[in-house]
Amino acid sequence: MLKIITLTPSITFTYIPSPETIILEQYSTASMIAFITVALIAGIAFASIIFQALFSFIFPAIIGSISDGIDTIRFALVSNPGALLKRRYETYISGKIPYYDALPESLKIRFLRRIPYFIRDKTFYGREGLEVTTEMKVLVAASAVQLTLGIENFILEKFHTIVFYPAKYLSNITGLYHVGEANIRGMVVISWSDFEKGYRDGKDKYNVGLHEMAHALDLDTRAGNYYDDEFVNRYRRWLKTAHEEFDRMQDNGEHFLRSYAATNMQEFFAVCVEHFFEAPAEFKQNLPELYTELCRLLNQDPLQFSSRPSALKPTSFSTPIPDNPA
Repeated sequence: MLKIITLTPSITFTYIPSPETIILEQYSTASMIAFITVALIAGIAFASIIFQALFSFIFPAIIGSISDGIDTIRFALVSNPGALLKRRYETYISGKIPYYDALPESLKIRFLRRIPYFIRDKTFYGREGLEVTTEMKVLVAASAVQLTLGIENFILEKFHTIVFYPAKYLSNITGLYHVGEANIRGMVVISWSDFEKGYRDGKDKYNVGLHEMAHALDLDTRAGNYYDDEFVNRYRRWLKTAHEEFDRMQDNGEHFLRSYAATNMQEFFAVCVEHFFEAPAEFKQNLPELYTELCRLLNQDPLQFSSRPSALKPTSFSTPIPDNPA
């Protein structure tokens, strides 16, 4: 290969490269081609990773994918999150949970706002061939939200798994058939047919969803996950009053609460919660002190809106419910 180098308009000379120079230039060209090839491969690989991330996380958020957790982002971005919440969840709840139907509009939005947070935090499984549907997730979340609507920490963070059975199931621990349980391993187990039955009759003082969520709240509190000094103080006051009534119940066979409440203090609390929501007027009439302490503990009074939703007044118990739960 010849190169003509011009020094002046009148003087030129011919440069003849050595074989070593030719080889070096060829090597440099090959290296450049190899570098470009490697860069292209790396670029394609990086683009593939980015595309996969977009496809897995960003795109589903934009188009409203199947992930329940995405809803919490969407609700924060839209101008009217209340309307979106109603479209997304009210169809599953309205007419099925009397407590929700009786709430004033502002508390309905607060109730619905908490549903996706709870669902996102839990893993759901079906047993014995039962397929877990969105409706099942929403209704179970609603039972937890009903119990905790008046307190700030509503996630029940110790409990990470919700297990559904089609009907009563045989417990490996007790060897008996159960309709539900909340255990120290962080699982809430529910017989779906019994859960539905509990909400079909809203005044029979028997509700598996509320009963098991009450156990979860009790265990979560005892595990030290709660919450603030104010709640802990209310919980202690509740326990003091509850122990007194529990002792009286064991001494006297007849009682307003169903007999299962006398099993132990955990069952006493769970049965009280069922009566609190399904027969609040009777509860207050028969056990006024215990009823008041439960109102304080849960920071709500079902009698405030059970018959006249428009007459709801802000509760005087504890701090307000946050509009943007964390």
